[in-house]
This record gives sequence, structure tokens and C-alpha cells, in this order.
Amino acid sequence: MSKLTAAAEFAKIVEASAATIALIAGAVWFSEQHESYPRADLQQSVEVVPVQPDLVSVEVHTNFENTGKKPIHLSSAFVMLQNVAASPFGLRRLARLKGAAYWEALRPVKTPDPHQFHEGELRWPVLNEYDGPIDHDVEPGETDVLVFTFLLACRQDVGSAPLNWVRVASEIEKPNNAEEKGFAWNARTFADLSSACGAHNG
Repeated sequence: MSKLTAAAEFAKIVEASAATIALIAGAVWFSEQHESYPRADLQQSVEVVPVQPDLVSVEVHTNFENTGKKPIHLSSAFVMLQNVAASPFGLRRLARLKGAAYWEALRPVKTPDPHQFHEGELRWPVLNEYDGPIDHDVEPGETDVLVFTFLLACRQDVGSAPLNWVRVASEIEKPNNAEEKGFAWNARTFADLSSACGAHNG
């Protein structure tokens, strides 16, 4: 092998090695960037207890576990207490629809957003909601418990039937900052009110 050929082969080896090193460095950088994203596990439970005749406490316990490598500052929460009922949004009629007619259906009564669904999630009637600030700093490996307490009348109107089931839809958020974009974690839970609402009324 001539010196020229050997030099060309050596240049190819150096070029291939440089490309390999660049790929490895890129993979390491991507992995580090990905690992630096906030990571969390959100678990939600709902406790329902009677307070007095026709009044119950619906308490939402949201366990936020930081499973990542960086502290997470939680700044706001949006928690909806929803009524699992066919009225007033015509859900019995909705249940008879199929395909696009079902997913694109509009509510039969006027609301700010007329759609029955947000993407694939049914928008149940809202009984109450928390939409405001929270202030929790959760270190890696730690779990914070967020509590939201809703007092709820079993009968929403005089002469109406008592509520049977509610649904809690939660969204817990961290803000945008100079280093990271904002993130949100969601949870959904159903709760049976029939026993608590019947405790004083049976």
C-alpha cells in the first residue's frame, strides 16, 4: 500500500470515528435534555361524606409525585366537579348517534362552547370548579398532596332528584419560565354520592 493510499484510508477512519463520536454526543445530549424535562405521576382519589341532611362534602385528594430529576414548582390548578347526568345537555339523544354525528354533536342548550366533546372527552355539566393559584415545590422523589373540598347540595333544585354520581376532572400546572416550557398533568375520577346523600334522608 502506497503512502498516499494509506493516508486516504487513515482519513476515512478518522472521518468515520468523528461521525460516530458526533452521533454518540448527540444521543447523550438528547438523553440529558429529555431527562431534564419534568416528570411526574398524578394519582387522584375522591372522598364523599355526609355533612347534614341534603349536604355532602366531596373532597379531592391529588397526589403529585415528582418522578424526574429536577424540582417542580406547581403554580395553578383547574379542578371541575361535574354532574354525571343526562340533563340538561341531551345525553340520551347523544347516545343514539354514531360516528361523526356523535363526536361532532352540539349541545341542545346555549353554552359558551356548544360542543358535547373536547377531542374525545365528554363535557359533563359542571357543578362547581376551582380555577386558581397553588404554590407547591416538589423535590425529586417527593410526593405532595393537593386537596380541594367541594360542599355540594344533594338536590340542586327544590323537588329535584338527588345527585347520584359526580366526576372530578383535574389539571395541575407548572408555569413557563426562562429555562423550561410549561407542563400540565391531568386526572379524572368518578365518585358515587348515593350513599352519602341518602345517609340523612333515608
